[in-house]
Amino acid sequence: MGRRAGGREIAPLVVLPVASVRGREAFRYLDEVEQAWAEGVEGREPAVDLTRVFLRVLAEEARRAEPCSQVYSPVVESARAVARSHLADLRLSVQCLARTAGCSPDHLARRFRAETGGTAVAWVTGERVALAQRLLQEGKYQVAEVAWACGFAQPSYFIRVFRARTGLTPFAWRRARAGGGNGPPEEELGYVVQAKPEARRG
Repeated sequence: MGRRAGGREIAPLVVLPVASVRGREAFRYLDEVEQAWAEGVEGREPAVDLTRVFLRVLAEEARRAEPCSQVYSPVVESARAVARSHLADLRLSVQCLARTAGCSPDHLARRFRAETGGTAVAWVTGERVALAQRLLQEGKYQVAEVAWACGFAQPSYFIRVFRARTGLTPFAWRRARAGGGNGPPEEELGYVVQAKPEARRG
């Protein structure tokens, strides 16, 4: 579920990258399918053939990715998947992830560090910052809204974490991505907000 911030619903983003060049280039078939279909009846058969080629390439790429996709143990992989789908949840914690993975928090913490080289908390923070970067780059949300959508109860704390991870404040990072330019001070954009948003009930 997305998190409501400032009266708007911001849905969590799930990005599934296509690793190989061949897999990414397969998407060009979709453009050709659209063009063929637009030609009317004469283009229907070529469109169907192109769709079959596209699906075949994707199936082959999925099969090729299967052996190396399970990089982590089921416990750690389960925790990562659940965390990615609940980044906006303020209650997200190692304890919650451990329950969903069917193990104790200590066991999950040990496995996570052994397999990833870092703590689960640090990894979740990194994922939240990465999500914040994507939302900031869209340019549609205020920094406070991005903070709440990424699971930070206080925008001021979000700014500190973001700066520690990227070297820039959220506003400076977005401005740099947009090609520079002058903007209002961070306080004018609602960066320093002390009031915690009310938790959604239901």
